[in-house]
Amino acid sequence: MRPARSRGFAAAIAPNGTMLDLTGDRPQIVDHVETGRTYLDGRILVGAADGVVRDRMRMALRGHLSVSIVIDETGAALGDAWVEARGLPPAEELEDGLEGALEEEIAAQHRLDALLAEQERAIRAIDTPAIRASGARVQDELNTTTARERRRKALMSELGRTWAVDPKAAKAAGSDAPPSRNLTL
Repeated sequence: MRPARSRGFAAAIAPNGTMLDLTGDRPQIVDHVETGRTYLDGRILVGAADGVVRDRMRMALRGHLSVSIVIDETGAALGDAWVEARGLPPAEELEDGLEGALEEEIAAQHRLDALLAEQERAIRAIDTPAIRASGARVQDELNTTTARERRRKALMSELGRTWAVDPKAAKAAGSDAPPSRNLTL
């Protein structure tokens, strides 16, 4: 800027993307224009390192795996999964390739989930008087244990307040601490 001003010219620093108005006596910054590599994605101008372009570049370099599963309104899978791999090297050691191996693995997991759900329904369907009585006895025992624990805590708290004697202070005063008591709670 100094050389221009020393010769009588008006000057301005215009980094990349700066739009100057040069029609007046001195340059004026009027706007900023996006510069660098840009792409037109539909109607949107996108920078080279922005989200969509960056994701597409990653997929092109690393490959892409797409898994489609059709589910019904209850969330259960309808039919088998479809797997499609793009830009990945062929898995020659797999008989049906990567797609086939993944489809079989997903189908096997689906079959296992169905068996587990069937087993859970069968367990819930077992409803005999002996099982109900056993469950009632377990619940009674839990209730009794909980009530016993509450009583024990209350008694221990009460004993702590009643016999709150510091043994060292009692000896110093010449008296003995209260005798210990065995309580069955």
